[in-house]
Amino acid sequence: MIDLSAEQRALLEGLARRRETSHSLVQRAQRVLRAADGEANTQIAAAVGLGEDAVGLPG
Repeated sequence: MIDLSAEQRALLEGLARRRETSHSLVQRAQRVLRAADGEANTQIAAAVGLGEDAVGLPG
């Protein structure tokens, strides 16, 4: 799980909603927000359309 401050969460939510944000940045913001909400990597990967290896932290 990732701990985000209110300011960090607001910034990521803004990026995820903004039409001008690149698709890759939107996906990245969505992944971080979902991880902060406690979702499992498998759930996050399915929700954003990526493989599980693209969602987890590098080992």
